[in-house]
Amino acid sequence: MNYALRVLHIMSSDGGGISSFIKNKAIELKNSNVRFDVLTYDPVSSQFEEAIRLTGGDIFYMSNPKKASFVRFIREVNSAMNIDTKHTIVHSHIQGYRFIPFYMLAKKNNIKRILVHAHTDLDPIQNDSIESKLNRIINANIGVSRVSCGIKASKTIFGKKKASSGTIMHIPNSIAIDQFVKQADKKKLKEELFGVGNSNKKVIGTVARFNKQKNHEFMVSIIEELSKENVDFLWVFVGEGELLESIQDKIKNSDLEKFVLFMGKRNDVPELLKAFDLFALPSLYEGLPTVAIESQAAGTPILLSDSITTECDLGLELVEFLPLKTNEWVDTIQRGSISRAENKIIIEKLEEKKFTNEQSAKLYKDYLNGDIKSYEI
Repeated sequence: MNYALRVLHIMSSDGGGISSFIKNKAIELKNSNVRFDVLTYDPVSSQFEEAIRLTGGDIFYMSNPKKASFVRFIREVNSAMNIDTKHTIVHSHIQGYRFIPFYMLAKKNNIKRILVHAHTDLDPIQNDSIESKLNRIINANIGVSRVSCGIKASKTIFGKKKASSGTIMHIPNSIAIDQFVKQADKKKLKEELFGVGNSNKKVIGTVARFNKQKNHEFMVSIIEELSKENVDFLWVFVGEGELLESIQDKIKNSDLEKFVLFMGKRNDVPELLKAFDLFALPSLYEGLPTVAIESQAAGTPILLSDSITTECDLGLELVEFLPLKTNEWVDTIQRGSISRAENKIIIEKLEEKKFTNEQSAKLYKDYLNGDIKSYEI
């Protein structure tokens, strides 16, 4: 055995914030005597698998009990858990009633430490549903340790009482700062990414999946109002999703196409954030959006809906929280961007608040080792 701890991460699938959290921690802790194994339903990317292999770990697959035999599901989960149980910590990114089989099998295998991780907020209607209330009761009372990305996610997943108990370990969704904190020729970037004709325009950008949560319809209303004003602007949408076509139709039917650029899914988000004059995220709800941290790391001013946790404000005077009122967003955009911060100060703030991959991984390792019990962002 060439590790002191084995962490079995349980997740549904690769490709979102949860897998990013696991991958980032695996890369940073690859030489730290901590082995990461992952138990998941769906295939993972080669980059994710490589990060896990660097820790000496493996990828285990389990059948979805809704689609296959429940007995087979139990057998596969048990097989992943029944490995060096003395040194194993189960870290579940699945919560509520869906977590119960994993909890019972961890107990069966005599695994002493079991963590449940809160990653997201919910919209008010979903948050008030019978299922969500039941899940909160389970998450708050089951015999586990609790981890979260931020206070709003803690309240949603574990309940207000547990969230205010001072017992939850909040671990920031971290970033690779060298990708974002770097010098760049903004005008040249704008020409390369958005075309020469847009290099002198005010570029407002959004990097988000096209779904109800991200509130693209509200952004369309802002674009429509800005188009009536004397504002030379371009709104850039980055991302894909189920509502993409309907938003494209709204833009076309409202004759707003000259003000909008749809760029699809991109692998150059750091460069895009550097090129934006302003980043906008008027989400209906969020846990703690990593892209808000990335935008500040790139030195780009950001407008957020006031439903988003203030924990994502690094204190660089780059963030403004606004209610979901179109006129307030239009007025703020017209008023001009907030001043940009120096790279040195950005790095200091990211490190201080543990939003760097290195600092966040250190915090996580200290928690795994039992050196720290709770943390507030």
